[in-house]
Amino acid sequence: MQEITKAVSDRIAGQLKSFKMGTEAMVASAREEVTMLVGMLKEHVAAAVEGVSEGMKVAMHRMNNTSAKLEETTTKYKDALLSSPANGLVIEPPLSQMAPRLRAGGG
Repeated sequence: MQEITKAVSDRIAGQLKSFKMGTEAMVASAREEVTMLVGMLKEHVAAAVEGVSEGMKVAMHRMNNTSAKLEETTTKYKDALLSSPANGLVIEPPLSQMAPRLRAGGG
């Protein structure tokens, strides 16, 4: 009876050892795959961040250009308003609006 018990016990121990080795191999394989996937994800995230960064640089450049053009247009509009007569009435015309012989002082 002890021989049978020992044989069964040895058989179970062998199966447990085989199961443990198989499990360790699966865990090691899974760890390698996870490490590879993390590396791939890092590359994809880095590429995405680079793309977004470039897009933001382009957008900022365009906003700066638009802002400069808007400032220039606003300044020109303001200057035009300041140099035009109020309500369309000319009280004292600037020299550029006077006839050439009047500007020269001749009458």
